[in-house]
Amino acid sequence: MTIPQCCACFSDCLIQTGLDAQTFDSPEVFLDYAREHAITLVVLDFSMPVKNGIEVQKQLRELSPRTSVVMITGREEPATRALALQGGAFRISSQAV
Repeated sequence: MTIPQCCACFSDCLIQTGLDAQTFDSPEVFLDYAREHAITLVVLDFSMPVKNGIEVQKQLRELSPRTSVVMITGREEPATRALALQGGAFRISSQAV
C-alpha cells in the first residue's frame, strides 16, 4: 500500500466514526491550512518530504498550541520518541516498515 493509499484509508476510517478528517500531500500545504483553520488533532508521520514530523509539529505549536499531536514513525530510536514527546506529542506509534 502506498503512502497516499494509507492516508486515504486512515481518513476514511475517521470519517466513518463521524469525525472530520483531511489528508495533505505536503507539510507546507498542511501548515497553510492550519494557519486558517482550527485543528483539534493531527496525525503526523516522522518521515515526510521536505520537513520531518518534528519540524512540522514545532511549526504547528506556534500556530496552534492546543492541537493534539499523534506522531507515527518507522524508527524505533529512543531519541526520535523523545523529540516528539518534548515537542508536545501525546502519543507516538511505531508503524511497520
